[in-house]
Amino acid sequence: MLSILSLIGSLGFIVSGPASISHSIVNKTQFKKYESEIIDLFKKDQEIIYKNINLFSSINNNDIKSFLIEENESVIFDLNKLEKRGFNQESLSFLFRKSFKNTTLKDLENKGMFEEKHYNVNTNNLFLENRIIGQKEIAFSGPNHWYEYLIGYWKIHFNNEMSIELSKGNFLSTLSELSGVLADGMANIPYIATGATAVSLLAGILATLGSSIFESGNKGNGIYIRFAFLIPTGWGPSDKKWN
Repeated sequence: MLSILSLIGSLGFIVSGPASISHSIVNKTQFKKYESEIIDLFKKDQEIIYKNINLFSSINNNDIKSFLIEENESVIFDLNKLEKRGFNQESLSFLFRKSFKNTTLKDLENKGMFEEKHYNVNTNNLFLENRIIGQKEIAFSGPNHWYEYLIGYWKIHFNNEMSIELSKGNFLSTLSELSGVLADGMANIPYIATGATAVSLLAGILATLGSSIFESGNKGNGIYIRFAFLIPTGWGPSDKKWN
């Protein structure tokens, strides 16, 4: 099983917060406890966003630039301006913990943070186990909004046919055949490093989650898995409109 701690180094750029952790863990029990705490921190970050979505969504991707400051080779939020904008203490405390390390505003612009941009990759007619099996599809959706960059938000969707295939006993061999598809999709997620290592990490995560979620979560339209960077934070029935 892949360790969550081993995933942190695969980020395309670093947002401070729960991703800033110590690796000096020598006890297996302590290690698993630390790993669980990291997952919980990422989940709580996402919950803060969703709980205060009216505040965060009141600033669009272009306007958020006026609430950011370059300081000490990092980009931080101007909390005074955000407080005047009406952000509550919970949201301000969350943004206080979030800064883009070793990053400039130009870097964030190049990553697409200030654009109304949607990342999506669909792959049809996947070649699995040396044969074409129906209409299997995988879709990747990345961040639409600036605040989703703070929590490393993205999703991977599997349609009904693909979910059925992955729920079968040949789960691992099917994942192995999908490496090229996973690489194509991850290349469109702005804060995820690309390459064989990242693909192996994602495949390992899917293997760790196991085939059972593709069976129990599929209600006829496939399933989605939600991530904070490369840490899975939730899954359920997909709401994607497949072609």
